[in-house]
Amino acid sequence: MRIKNTGYNSALVLPTGAWKAMFVRGDQMAQTSAAGLDHNGPIGATSIHSGKLNGIPEPYKSACEGALMLPMTGGSWQMLLFKGDRVCWYHWDTKVRSEGPVTELRHADGLPAWGTMLPVGYREGVDALLMDSTAESPYWTTYVFKNDRVATIDWRNGCTRECRIYEGAQPTAGWAKLPAEWLRDYDHVLPLPDVSSAKRSLLIKGGNGCVFNWNTGPEKTGALTTLMPELAALPAPYTTQYKPIVGRWSTSAAPNPVTVRVDLDGLGATRQFSGDIDQVNGATRSFLYSFRVSAPAIAASATEVTAVGSVQWKPPYVGCTAKITIPRVAAGSPTPNLRLELRFNDGNVVPYVLPYESAHLRTIDLEIDAMANRAALASYNTATDAVAGPPDYVDRQLTIASAFAEAGIELRSAGTVNEVGTADSGTDLKWSDSELHTAMLHNFSGHAETEQWKLWAFVASRHVNDSTGVMFDVNEGKQRQGMAVFYDQINGQPGYFILGLYVHELGHCLNLQHSWQKNDSGAPLGPRDGRGDLSWMQYWNLYTAEDGSSGWDVFWSRFPFTFTDNELAHLRHAFRYDIIPGGANWAAQGSAAYNTQDPALAAMDDPITDDSGLALNLSARPFAYGEPVTVEIKLARDGRDVTVHRDLSPKSEYLTIAITAPSGITRPFRPLARQCNGHSDDTLTTLTAEAPALYESAYLGAGADGQYFTDPGLYTVRALYTAPDGSRVVSPDLTIRIRLPRTGEDQDAGELLMGDQAGTLMALLGSDSPALQAGNDALAELSDRFPDHPLAVYSHLAQGANAGRHYQHIRDGRLHIRQPDTKDAVTQLTAAVDASTGPGGLNDITLNAAMRRLATVHAKAGDHTAASATLDRMVDHFRAQHLPTHILTTIQDQADTTRRQIIPGDQNRPHKGRKHT
Repeated sequence: MRIKNTGYNSALVLPTGAWKAMFVRGDQMAQTSAAGLDHNGPIGATSIHSGKLNGIPEPYKSACEGALMLPMTGGSWQMLLFKGDRVCWYHWDTKVRSEGPVTELRHADGLPAWGTMLPVGYREGVDALLMDSTAESPYWTTYVFKNDRVATIDWRNGCTRECRIYEGAQPTAGWAKLPAEWLRDYDHVLPLPDVSSAKRSLLIKGGNGCVFNWNTGPEKTGALTTLMPELAALPAPYTTQYKPIVGRWSTSAAPNPVTVRVDLDGLGATRQFSGDIDQVNGATRSFLYSFRVSAPAIAASATEVTAVGSVQWKPPYVGCTAKITIPRVAAGSPTPNLRLELRFNDGNVVPYVLPYESAHLRTIDLEIDAMANRAALASYNTATDAVAGPPDYVDRQLTIASAFAEAGIELRSAGTVNEVGTADSGTDLKWSDSELHTAMLHNFSGHAETEQWKLWAFVASRHVNDSTGVMFDVNEGKQRQGMAVFYDQINGQPGYFILGLYVHELGHCLNLQHSWQKNDSGAPLGPRDGRGDLSWMQYWNLYTAEDGSSGWDVFWSRFPFTFTDNELAHLRHAFRYDIIPGGANWAAQGSAAYNTQDPALAAMDDPITDDSGLALNLSARPFAYGEPVTVEIKLARDGRDVTVHRDLSPKSEYLTIAITAPSGITRPFRPLARQCNGHSDDTLTTLTAEAPALYESAYLGAGADGQYFTDPGLYTVRALYTAPDGSRVVSPDLTIRIRLPRTGEDQDAGELLMGDQAGTLMALLGSDSPALQAGNDALAELSDRFPDHPLAVYSHLAQGANAGRHYQHIRDGRLHIRQPDTKDAVTQLTAAVDASTGPGGLNDITLNAAMRRLATVHAKAGDHTAASATLDRMVDHFRAQHLPTHILTTIQDQADTTRRQIIPGDQNRPHKGRKHT
């Protein structure tokens, strides 16, 4: 059972006619009744109950954590006393009947044990227990309360009901009438006398109580001692609340400063502790080790709380057991020092005394910049929207900072929100990931290429891909230091959605993945392959409830504005390197501290059965040494109409690609940025007989981990697509050959494209970022030195695409725009297109995009005739390839849509190959 901060650790109601209750505090006990205080002294004193409790064995006698009065047997009383994961069955006349693990507890031989009856999640950290009746009977029922849920245990038949508390331990009407604050996190639940055959209970939280009628609802709430005459006589120590055992303790004393994070009770307690050990050398202090104790044995007495367990280290270190001891003091008192003892397997013991530092387990400085007239979210009151939060949610005013504070993270403002002027920015205010990264480098005052507890958030206008938010910093240098939300895309949405977007992207910065993608870095998935998680990291339109329902109202009416348990464990106790901005790369294997096992891409194994109605296929030709590797992706219906996500890019959340090198090492392809498009409801389409497939071209040459195809040889590529219904569709393996260079010129040209910066520029299709200057120099050298080499088509493509668009950067608090160089863009893109309309060059999907890009540049230069001719050329080129009709229809639609967008007055003119209707 969890630690209780009431002035007593357990309470029992005696099976007598008149209501009497025992409140146990360590080895002391206070018994109250209508007559007043019957006893205040040792639990085994002969002056109370004829000393029958003196036979309680240790540690139950002095440090039990919970108690449950059982039904009488033969007219005698009996009870259960809990300590850790063990229980003592104590008979008041015959003493100890049994003692052992809770999981082995059973009514009688031959009947089920609690280990088989308790639902998953109820085997530790339980809040309270209530016996349905203590009258003598062969049929026993116990209610087990934990957080906002309750399980009904029939000792003969197992768990007969498990639900939210507001649905009722039994399906009676009173539960739904409880106020939200009385629908979760009970410290104790005691039976009260029935009224008109209606069951009644005393619910206790801290120093308050609720007299509750299971049929009609609450009868009375308030301070516990005011609710009933029998409670008024409780002595002061029993009514004084303890200070919660949660927070951060730290010492800076040389040679090894130590920080300890403790999370044994309080809001969403994970019952763990962790810490960091640094090294002082002269005038410098550097990180040495992180440690974590994930499953400590916790003991609480009237005077102190201890937790002890085996230590996990990162980086790996020697075997060790850690023990923390914290004195218990009254709420409102100064927090005492924490004692840490590291006991190594070689017998060496190292003690520390750490002063209290903060109620937060970590502190992060957050700097926010915003474009003019695009304010950052200030706060959101959950009471303003009826759809927001479940019935047991206590409404409150939330901010970005308070949302993380509830998770144990202090987001400390690094100053006022800086406004970025846009006077000279023009009308196109869309941002690319490269521009966002450059903006962070130039405007994040706290930025450094190192690990540090600092983050940058940017409130921008729109993203080039119409994403609502993005954690863009997964490419250059130290990752996970910056994120952006796009005001113009989300303006007008409900406050709960906007708040969720900020928290979601900042969660990515702290190495949290989407709910259904946690296993990519070794973390366990939640219910329904993660789609049942109610979390800040979930997409509302991917959430699936227990009953199979989904949708906006289904998610938001259930979402309690929090992270899941294992996400909280990561935020509070992840090893420093795995969470600190600038530390472990985004989603790196094993970086999820809540489970460091590598699943070895097991999700991409062929499914045992596949009734998804979908087929996923990859295709690619052989590539020259250094040539950017692109793969064509096809998602097709397989016999019936199927709803799918529109986005097939590996930048999306729906497609995962694994690459196996000639060495046999398999790595997931990690794009330069993960875009959170799923917050929108406009992400789905239906594959039909008329439109049976979606197509995409994916550049796989370089990503967040650098270049993937660095050596000649045979590579294997496999893809996994996750459908809206959760189906996992796996492609057949695609073998890609990287050829050896045939000449010295092939070698030199290929190496110009093999650098990480050149790979990044191919992924971004160019950038003005100063951090990528070496890559731009390499592309320019390829175009100038090897103008006729087949690989020059790629430098022309990247240079032309970048020249043909504006580039935004922030300087001196203002947004500045480098205008398109349409002349250079036309030259470069024309060279790329001309080299690709024959047997070599770009693949078909990339060529399609390049030709539409070239038409757009012509239009920007005012040459609408050339723009229209380029689009006609595109349609003619692909028609000559004798492609299927539905593909040609899509290409014609793309040409017509582009024409309407770039040529004024062209909206209604019919074009070659399209009948006007």
